[in-house]
Amino acid sequence: MKKLVQIGIILSGLGLIVILNTCSNEVTKDAKGEKDEFYGTVNNFPDSLLLNENEAKIYTMPTPLQISSAIKIYGFKYNETLLLPVSLQVNYTSNFAKALNLGLRTIDLGYATVYANHSRALDYLKNVKQLTEELGISSYQKAQILERFEKNIQNQDSLFSIILESYRQGHDYFQNNGREGLGLLILTGCFVEGLHLTMGIENEKNRSSAKYLNLIAQQKLYLQNLVELLTFYCNAKEVNLLIAKLNLLNGEFDKIQLNYNDPSTKPFAVKGKIPNEVYEGIAAKISALRLEIVG
Repeated sequence: MKKLVQIGIILSGLGLIVILNTCSNEVTKDAKGEKDEFYGTVNNFPDSLLLNENEAKIYTMPTPLQISSAIKIYGFKYNETLLLPVSLQVNYTSNFAKALNLGLRTIDLGYATVYANHSRALDYLKNVKQLTEELGISSYQKAQILERFEKNIQNQDSLFSIILESYRQGHDYFQNNGREGLGLLILTGCFVEGLHLTMGIENEKNRSSAKYLNLIAQQKLYLQNLVELLTFYCNAKEVNLLIAKLNLLNGEFDKIQLNYNDPSTKPFAVKGKIPNEVYEGIAAKISALRLEIVG
């Protein structure tokens, strides 16, 4: 009997929590393999996790608003030039590309909303709506997100609530319809765009601040989580290539050490300073990956 992965994705105050569960099962292909071409054969559960049957491991990932909110709360300026052009056409043929680009645009939607650029946010929301429709997700949502967003355009708290509710409904859909791998690709797009925004924060003074270093520490752990999660689908060619590119980025993050032992920096913080060449290496690799995803 082979040990396979069951993935649950829920929204909490900590962000997205991804729960992995092992189960014994002879089936090695996802039920939706014929619909989502990136699935292929699910890889065996990594031995390094040391989990027995029905044991679970929890991973945290950022919500669409988490990185953007942190950037604003920490006092960093809004930089519209970092966002995808609003005139960019959303025209992708594979679910793999659609899912990654949905993640990118969801983060841009959150960033523009957090900084109250509502007209820009509406443009991204139209892209998000198109991609969710093409992926078959929008029919699962209980209300028309675009109409609700426009109606509540002057109420920031309502806009945040609408975005998070829609995001949660999407992940409910993935879990209830056996398309968890699709959700992981959207999370990957979210991570890429969130890191892109983080690396776009300007000037050396900002980059040496404890708040900025905290953002970097979080993204180091998010990347480690993503690579491990995507490994379950590494038999699919596109996913395997994506993992290889993320591992190149991981190589840069490996040069950054975290401190888990200082009670004043719970739960972790960057240890020491980050050399400029490491910043440049991360920025170059995330920029290249983002451009490749956008196409």
